[in-house]
Amino acid sequence: MIDTYKRKSGFSGLKEFCHFAKEDDYIEVTDWYNGEGFDICVDSKKAISLTWGEWDCIHAIMKVLHPDEN
Repeated sequence: MIDTYKRKSGFSGLKEFCHFAKEDDYIEVTDWYNGEGFDICVDSKKAISLTWGEWDCIHAIMKVLHPDEN
């Protein structure tokens, strides 16, 4: 049996956030079906999958590196 489902995702052009981006560059973030993490796709060239725990760790590190940003 094959299950089908819909996953929550968000999409944005990258140009307004990054001066290195080309006009048609984008980022898409898609939640995992099981709720344990998410996938990030950057312009179909880079992809990363993170659990929420990995994201929390990265976020904590970025707060230390850039305390004035948050």
